[in-house]
Amino acid sequence: MKKIYFSIVFISLLAIKIFAQNLSVTENTTHIIDEKNELIVYGETIDFIKYTIKKEIKIKILSEEGIKKYSKFILPETFDPSYFSHSPKTRNYSNTFSGVDFVTFSNKISDNKGVERKAELKMTENIIKRVKEDNRFGPFKQIEYSIGNLKIGDTLTVNYSYEVRYDENFYNLNSLRIFFNNDVFKKNYSLKISYKSNLDVDLTCYNDAKPDTVIEQDNLKKWFWTKTNLSGCINEEGSRPFLSLPHIIFTLKPASLLYNLPFTFRNEYIPFYAIYSHFREKKHADILRSSIQGVNTNQTLQINSFIEGLVKNIENDSTGYLKLEKLHNEITDNFTFSNDLDYFKELDTRDERIGDYLSKRQIRDISRYNTYIALITKINLGHFTAYVSDKRIGIISDNYFTPMYDSDYLLCPILPSGKVIYLYPKSDDFGYYLDEIPFYFEGTEARLVNLSDYIKKDEPISDHFRKITTPICAFKDNIRTTNVMASVNTGDKTVSFKTKILLSGQFSTLTRGLYTHNYKDLSINTLYNKKVWEINENTKPDKFKVESVNKTFPFKTNITADYTCNNIISLNGDTLSLDLTNFFNHIISENVNADNRQLDFYTDFVCKDMYNYIIKFDKAIQLVSNSLNTDIKNTFGNYIFSCEQIDSNTIKLSSIFNITSYIIKPENINDVKSIYDAIGKSNSGSLEFKFLNN
Repeated sequence: MKKIYFSIVFISLLAIKIFAQNLSVTENTTHIIDEKNELIVYGETIDFIKYTIKKEIKIKILSEEGIKKYSKFILPETFDPSYFSHSPKTRNYSNTFSGVDFVTFSNKISDNKGVERKAELKMTENIIKRVKEDNRFGPFKQIEYSIGNLKIGDTLTVNYSYEVRYDENFYNLNSLRIFFNNDVFKKNYSLKISYKSNLDVDLTCYNDAKPDTVIEQDNLKKWFWTKTNLSGCINEEGSRPFLSLPHIIFTLKPASLLYNLPFTFRNEYIPFYAIYSHFREKKHADILRSSIQGVNTNQTLQINSFIEGLVKNIENDSTGYLKLEKLHNEITDNFTFSNDLDYFKELDTRDERIGDYLSKRQIRDISRYNTYIALITKINLGHFTAYVSDKRIGIISDNYFTPMYDSDYLLCPILPSGKVIYLYPKSDDFGYYLDEIPFYFEGTEARLVNLSDYIKKDEPISDHFRKITTPICAFKDNIRTTNVMASVNTGDKTVSFKTKILLSGQFSTLTRGLYTHNYKDLSINTLYNKKVWEINENTKPDKFKVESVNKTFPFKTNITADYTCNNIISLNGDTLSLDLTNFFNHIISENVNADNRQLDFYTDFVCKDMYNYIIKFDKAIQLVSNSLNTDIKNTFGNYIFSCEQIDSNTIKLSSIFNITSYIIKPENINDVKSIYDAIGKSNSGSLEFKFLNN
């Protein structure tokens, strides 16, 4: 009996503690008191179906950040704040719908005493130019509502609704992923979805997102969800919300998507993954057919000439790999990329001309995949298209296929032995080599599709798919070594740097283009996009050179750079201070919060990152202040910083950061933060020296 009583007391205390944690969140920060969402599907046939989206949200404003966030509403809002597309930026893929009708928007403000006042509301209509299914820009409307008189302590209530045509937004409205959480704490949350009872849908629930109630009433099927105390954690640094947070994926299946199975009386729905992949694959059909048939058009002759000029001297290539490598490396190293803005604007109305582009050493956005399909086919290799999702936002599956519509995919030439080669067509002047893919496409499931999958009219469309797991770089391959010789001139207070950088594995993949083409991947940590000489805004390279690039795994790259700083030394009598800011730009984040962490932390990749400085002074010195030395080892990795004086004129600095784990549990997030904090301290620190008498 005592044990039972103790257990009850313990559980009660635990519940009180949890409640107190949640209460502290709501008392101290802007939060959502209540949020009600409703998705209503009207109609039954594709041409007449409309989605109506309604929302009522009540927000407590308790900070300047809260005022900034909720002084503006841009409709339509996304149901999936974790999603983004990998694609050339001029395509401008965004959370927009075609043919959207904005029906209502109302709001109410009351102060902390409950006194209501009229909102200073301004509405702006924005037209977003985004590439449509026909590869041309279309006008997509967004409405921006600005509220000008919010104050700390206010309670803001907003109601809005809008309608979206299903047929015009087919690819955006299927595989609709709805997260319950967002980046702000929600005290109460509800979602209701309703549609005609005779409509078929795929509605899949993840991570404790099962509905509270499902009913059929008045020829409608209705789903209800209610949640309380939802953490505002969807944007936690290093998280993958789809793996942990409750969400649903909703796909409508109108009867017009049924087809008759060959030689049967049965009807089945066309698998959605087939619809989405066919949308992309059909764009390859003409060039594939032309390449196989060998029709000698002007474009084909130029394609043949390009290939022959590069591969004619290649011998003993029974697999075709050497030819493929030669062609791809030529494009990677020597072709420019055209963003096709004129084509999207319909200023250029001509069809693609791959032969002309090859002759001009140019990759066009509209033909970046077809160019490779032509080349792969011409050298007698088969290929698959590999549809893959950024592993930070999702995994391609039977239910989740949004990235198949608007995101980049890979091409996989197949050698006669069956070996799969990964090829990521360039979308900038910088490009990747064969079997080189960024970490966010590594170690995740890809769906393999061939155009022939959809031309066998006498066979049913397969409801199974080929899948493969993309390769992943090991710890020993992901290395960055930065060796620096620095000379200090105490007379003019300048420091001259001679630097050698070795990049290997993902460090080469992610940062090589920064030096070769000033290319920046905007989807990754901004510190990857920081050049070694960017100590401060006044520092420019005197010279730099990419000495060598190995075009095969692990793509080792050697870079040298000389640069001078004139504002990192300060003198005060016989004391000299050396500012170390941005000497050690390891990849860290300042946004890792160890308080109330909810989600697992995922590292980009396991790796070793080393900075070594030898700093020579023109006068004898003595190191007098050094509080930066540290040695930390934990579940995340280890970090060592050391500073030592090796003779009367020379000091040696070493900063070594190893990431050894892929996943850190929330309870161990302090391991990440402690190393990040130590690196931040080193990278913003300073050293003090005394001049020695001669």
